[in-house]
Parts: sequence; structure tokens; C-alpha cells
Amino acid sequence: MALAATGYSGTPLPAKLGLKDGMVAAFIALPPELDELAEAVSFAKVDRLPKWSAISGSRKYDAVHAFTRLRAEIED
Repeated sequence: MALAATGYSGTPLPAKLGLKDGMVAAFIALPPELDELAEAVSFAKVDRLPKWSAISGSRKYDAVHAFTRLRAEIED
């Protein structure tokens, strides 16, 4: 199932987020209802990380999209 167009513009969410074929991407704490984002385009590589602390400065990404419910997770 493809991600539906969102909002009044009709633009698909991956396009709104700037996701493009060939990118190296990371998704941090990706909610199950948005799981399709990790396969929305032909990524060169995708890392799915369970939490913010799992990201390392030694990894290089073209795009990082992260989710949180608690501000404290990103204030370290």
C-alpha cells in the first residue's frame, strides 16, 4: 500500500519530506503507522533505529527523520 497524498496540496508525504531515490537515510523511532516511509523511494541504504541514542556521529546520512513523544529524548 502506497502512502496516501496528504493535506490540501495532494503532495505525497515522501515528497514533502524531500526523500529521493539513492539517498542514505535513517529513521529513528519510526511509528508503525508510518513504516512505509522506509520503503517509499529506492533508498541506497536505510537504517531503522529504535531510539535517538542509537544514532552515531560516525554514520553519514543524506536524510534523518526522527520521531519522539518526549522532549527530554533530544535534550541530552
